[in-house]
Formats: sequence, C-alpha cells, structure tokens
Amino acid sequence: MELGNLIWFSCREHPFAVRERHCLDLECSCTDVGLTLTEVDLEGKSLPEPLHFEIRVNLKNGREYRPPRRPPEIQALVREFLVRFPVTRFDEMIDRRRQQREGLRRLEEYTVDAPAKGELLSYSEVVHKEGGVAESGRHYSFFFFHEGRDYLIEDHYCLNPACDCRKVHIEFWERIELPGHPPKVDLWQRLLAAFTLDGRFVEIQFSEGDRQAAEQIARAWGRRFAAQFDTFRRRYAQIKAIGRRSLPKEAPPPPPPAPVATSSASPRRNDRCPCGSGRKYKHCCGRR
Repeated sequence: MELGNLIWFSCREHPFAVRERHCLDLECSCTDVGLTLTEVDLEGKSLPEPLHFEIRVNLKNGREYRPPRRPPEIQALVREFLVRFPVTRFDEMIDRRRQQREGLRRLEEYTVDAPAKGELLSYSEVVHKEGGVAESGRHYSFFFFHEGRDYLIEDHYCLNPACDCRKVHIEFWERIELPGHPPKVDLWQRLLAAFTLDGRFVEIQFSEGDRQAAEQIARAWGRRFAAQFDTFRRRYAQIKAIGRRSLPKEAPPPPPPAPVATSSASPRRNDRCPCGSGRKYKHCCGRR
C-alpha cells in the first residue's frame, strides 16, 4: 500500500499523497490528526481531476473520529486505509506532532545576537533543537525529486526587522549515496535561490554546473511548490518577530520632574510657611 510519501489503493490506478494537519494548541491534549488524501501521479503532482477525501484519525488507536457520510467509493477507500495503513506511520505522526509543538515553543522564545542587515536565519534552525541540514542533516523543510536527483530543501529569511525585502531564500542540498558505502548518504549544497513572497524567482547562487542548469532546478521547484508560498509568508513574519525580539532593549527615559506648586498670592501671617518648614509664616520667612 505504501511507497515513500505516496500510498496505493487496490481499486485505484494512481497513488494518493497524504497531507497531515495536527492540532498545535499547546494546551490541548487531543491525539487526533486530520489527513487529506489527494490522487496524484508518480511524481506527486495532482491530477487534472483528482479524487480527494479527508479522514480524522485518533493516533492512539488508529480509528476514525466522527466519520461523516460519504459516497460508497470513498467509504471503501477509507476502510482500506484504516485497515492496511502501517501502525508505525501513526507512531511517526505522533512524533511529528510533538516536534511541531516544540517548534512553536521555540518560535515564541528564540533570540539571536542583534541582527544585521542581510543576515539570514534558517527556519529549521529555529524550530529544531538539533538545527537543520547544515548542522545535522536530519531536519529540512521540503523534499524535492528532480531529474533523478534527490534534494533536501531549507528555507531562510532575513532577520533584520528594518529590512522589508519580502524574500524567501531556498537552499538546495543534494542527497548522494557515497561509493562503497551503500547505507551512507552524503549532503552537498548545490544552490541558493531567492524568491519574492509572491513566488517570483529573482536571484541565484550555485556551486556546480552552469547558470542555466541551476536556474532550471530553482524554477522547477518554484512551480512544484507554488502552493507553499502562503507558508513562506507566515514564516517570514515569524522570523522578523525574532529579529525585533533580539534587538537590544533601550533604557526607558527618566520620569519628568514633579511640578512645583506656585502661588501668586502672598501668604497671610498665620498661614503655614510655603518653604515647607512647618512653622507659621510670621515666624519663618515672614520675618525677613
């Protein structure tokens, strides 16, 4: 039923891509996950008229939560999914849910040294304690398969809150099997491409091949992940908030001096003296 990020059903010709939606309320104790299944081709691209359905599953017992009424064809797919979907994948979803909640906590607390203009911060570095691909090779934002090569994708953003560049910088790491070490996988940075937050390709840096080949990879990624730019806009705002939080705190200005009460009328002889001595005016300043 399963191969990589796609799943197959016995009665359908094409596979289905599964998208997870977890409850990220840090105070909520639920164990449900919302799954969206969309019919795709072998490269993961949606078909012109794909079959599409949703399931809400309890990750502890693998049962559907409050199933709605569905057409018989969809209901048969749901039953097959719940029976044949590997339990280990539900365990992986529980772990991803935990990681996402930890990432939210880190987003609320993360700070850096005073951000400089042009300084970039990887989103994986913020939300994962171990860091991203450059640090551990374990965490990345997206996986991209292009012309027989595997790429791990990291997204970076400008930290400086005074900079309104509105760009996302996409880093491509190629995953390579080393000769003589079949189980071992190496990572090699191929290129860094910048896109505006509305999806327009603007610039590129690359470490192998010619510019045309590098741009072809970047533009192919941009077309494939066009629907993710809503995510990049949200992350851009989150990184800018980290930049603002990381700026040195300015000391508050000193309070203004208290106003001094003045009066144009002269005190009478038996009034308290206005100098504050507590004596009568005639026995204090009035003597002068």
